[in-house]
Amino acid sequence: MEISKHKLAVAKKILGAKNDTQTVDEALSMVIANKEIEKAIKNLFGSIPNFEDKMKPDSYRYIRLG
Repeated sequence: MEISKHKLAVAKKILGAKNDTQTVDEALSMVIANKEIEKAIKNLFGSIPNFEDKMKPDSYRYIRLG
């Protein structure tokens, strides 16, 4: 397996990892957790009709207060 030394060094610094193995392990854990969070959000809000369309910035509606 070939890994970019630059990406590994940057990830190591961001994660505060002690070595390359810990860096890769923590980065993979974050990828998996991110996918689980994304799935949970889709399960929670995906049942709302047109949910993904409503999340587009151009579809925000402004409510006038007062």
